[in-house]
Formats: sequence, structure tokens, C-alpha cells
Amino acid sequence: AAAAPVVGRTHAVGVRTDTYVDPARPTAAIPGYAGAPDRTLAVTVWYPATGDPGGGPVADAPPDVGNGPYPLVLFSHGYAVAPDFYGALLARWAAAGYVVVAPTYPLLSGVPAGPSHADYGEVFADQRFVLGEVLADTVTAGGSHPLAGLVDPARIATAGQSDGEVAAFGAGFLECCRDPRVKAVIAMAGNLGNINNPVRRDSRI
Repeated sequence: AAAAPVVGRTHAVGVRTDTYVDPARPTAAIPGYAGAPDRTLAVTVWYPATGDPGGGPVADAPPDVGNGPYPLVLFSHGYAVAPDFYGALLARWAAAGYVVVAPTYPLLSGVPAGPSHADYGEVFADQRFVLGEVLADTVTAGGSHPLAGLVDPARIATAGQSDGEVAAFGAGFLECCRDPRVKAVIAMAGNLGNINNPVRRDSRI
């Protein structure tokens, strides 16, 4: 078995974006946007890569599988921003030996319209969906995905800021939304009072 990565180790960082589509759930209509029958999520991944540890993130850099597999952090952004807003922070996490997976949530981010809280409750399901898709692509060595074999499925955390903090907290602790794959939560600058707002919460809370 591969040795556990050393926390604080400095890696080069790669970055890539994958798109996942959940056909089972719709995206709500809001003014200026007719909605969609599915959920389309662009997912940015920062990851330990081969190359110069002193450089910035390199698009599609070869992953450093030799020192993996690595823990995964599923990061949820706040209102009216996308994952790139947090790029410097998330790249530093990847340089320390983590695979950081950051979905762009429809409507909350302002993509494809908005920003809006109209279907914020879907963000909890978006997390579960994205985590399942990413694990299917990245856990088994020798697979067709460029990051195959890079992730340790036993070490998964959620993290988030503002509205994303509520989503991350839900995945770790709320009865409605808890994901048994999540072992830790990094909660940053959120307002857990939003959980009691029916516009922003999962209908099962």
C-alpha cells in the first residue's frame, strides 16, 4: 500500500475542469432563465502534480501519483462567486497534498443566470452527486480518467465559505444531508441560521 502523504509537503499543483451532468434533477427557472431538466456542474480540481513546487497551478499537469493516494476536499463556494474566486487558497491546499474538488453550483454562482437562491436546496444533492462522480473517476488506478488512482476514498472532507459553509456543514452533520463518506468538515465564515430558511434548506430538514 502507498504511504500516507505527509501533511505540509510541498507539491507542484495541477488544475483541470470536468463537467458532470445529473439528468435526474432539474435546474429551477428564474427571471431571465427558463430552467433546465438536468443539473450541469462544471467541477474544478486542484491536485498534487509533477513539476516545479515553486510554480503556480498548471492546467492539466501530470498528477503526482507516486506519492498518493491523497485525501479529497470537496469545496463549496459562496453566493455570486465561482471556485476560481478561492483559487489561491485551494491551490495551497493541493500543494500540501490534497485533491480539492470545487463544483460551480447552478444559480448560486450566477451560472447560467442569477445569482439566485431559488434552488439552493439542490446544492446538498449536488455535493453528493459530484462526490460520487469524482470518486468513480479518481479512485481506481489504471482508469481512463487523467487523475485515476489519485484519491483515497477513506479520507474525505467537505469545506465551504458563506452559503458554501452551510452546504459543507450539512454534508457532515445534518440528518437530511449527511454523507457517510465525509469524515471531516472545514466550515468558514458561514451563517448556520440559513439552514432554517426554507428557501435555502433541503426540504427534508
